[in-house]
Amino acid sequence: MQFLVAAVILIGVLTVFNLLLTFGIVRRLRESPPAPALPPLTAPLGAEVGAFSAVTTSGETITSLPDGTLVAFLSPGCAPCHEKLPDFVEYAGRAAVRPLAVLIDGADDPALAARLEAVVPVVVEPRDGSLTEAFQITGTPAFVTVEGGRVALLGLPPVAVGA
Repeated sequence: MQFLVAAVILIGVLTVFNLLLTFGIVRRLRESPPAPALPPLTAPLGAEVGAFSAVTTSGETITSLPDGTLVAFLSPGCAPCHEKLPDFVEYAGRAAVRPLAVLIDGADDPALAARLEAVVPVVVEPRDGSLTEAFQITGTPAFVTVEGGRVALLGLPPVAVGA
């Protein structure tokens, strides 16, 4: 019986000690500064799109975009890009204004370019390409909708994700 009482007391003391440690950890986490925000992948909303000149894989030269154009910046080795690809392709099939796909370093994956060419015009360019610079792209995937030469929407439009 004495062992049972001693075990219950020991468990109670350990539980209180664990609770005190947990409160200490929570207090320190609240006092610590928040993690820095990730840098934006594109120009901010409302920013003017810079001048550009790009050639699609079909040979068409693009120097401006109609209002409502969604520009998708994708990379072949980017796992999140491949996850968003079906939503983008679905959106492209239903969009009133034809989107544009920009493959950054896309020469590495001609199969991806071919898959997109069936649905949208495709531009393949390096990381410091004309469109990438005009939209201030720092990472992929990035989706930008243009209105009046300015960034109007960031991300895939809600219709693209089944909303």
